[in-house]
Amino acid sequence: MFFGDSSKQKIPLSTIREEKLGKKRERIELRSFKENIPLSTSTEIANNPLESYSTDDLKRLMAYCMSESIDIRKLYKDLHKQKQFNKVTIYFSECLYAEYMVNGNMFDIFFFEYGVVVFWGMDESQEGVFLQTIKGYEKKSYKASQVEIDSFQYKISNNPPMIYNDIFFLDTEDFFNKMVISCAIAQSTKLDFFENLVESTIERVIDFPMQIENTGKVNKNRQEVMKLTGSLHSLKLNLNLKSNILDEPDLLWHYPSFSNLYLDVRRYLDIKIRTDVLNQRVDVIQNILELLNNNITTRNSERLEITLIFIIVFNILISSGLIFYVIYGISKLNK
Repeated sequence: MFFGDSSKQKIPLSTIREEKLGKKRERIELRSFKENIPLSTSTEIANNPLESYSTDDLKRLMAYCMSESIDIRKLYKDLHKQKQFNKVTIYFSECLYAEYMVNGNMFDIFFFEYGVVVFWGMDESQEGVFLQTIKGYEKKSYKASQVEIDSFQYKISNNPPMIYNDIFFLDTEDFFNKMVISCAIAQSTKLDFFENLVESTIERVIDFPMQIENTGKVNKNRQEVMKLTGSLHSLKLNLNLKSNILDEPDLLWHYPSFSNLYLDVRRYLDIKIRTDVLNQRVDVIQNILELLNNNITTRNSERLEITLIFIIVFNILISSGLIFYVIYGISKLNK
């Protein structure tokens, strides 16, 4: 394994769905109308007018949700062997920080256990090399159509820190500030994946209530409904228990002075609101599936009743035939 070798095959990022569609595009457009939000990287509040912030020399800040999870412990061991990495540290089993040097330039990379990678300052080609290299550390890698990408920019400025129109104006290159910001960005990017997953599930079940209303039944069997229900429970499990996107990162319990910075970015990205909406949509899907299950149970009960009626009628006919045969036989003997 050799990180940063541009001659290596890299993921063509153009094949990954990078255009912002539907609700995600709307959300990004709405962020451009937000007022500048001060970032709590220092005690000073960003009261400077927006015009004083130059957008020259902006650097890339990219987040990629590539898989269900990344084996950051194994990755940590291998990165330690590479000379290009000046610093490699795991923070509380949830984030791996790597300081990467190439051509005399330093870059910060953050790998999150729940399958998200955040790059600070690297170009697209370098990002593609890294994403290809860490494929071997991913668990349940996503298809190209499932990969989520969030694009931001940042700049080191003498002005007080703030975020505006997806641009982070920072007053320091301190990696810990970047890591805290990356935690919120990574959670938002993972949330994008779950939002799309829920959206696709809704598309599969949205017509079912109308079918039941119009025809009294739906063209699904119990096995298909059980598969949908299982997928939904798996989604809720990953959303609420496995991905940590609802929780404050553990590192903030040990470094509480950075909590405000994290909350600033989380608020800017509407993570709390989006998570609440997502859970509500999951509950709606759950209700639809329960309706389907009840409909199928009713259909099965009706079929069972019809079958029982048929059996009873059949038995009556057989019994009647036997009685007729006995009576007929007795009458014939009497003659």
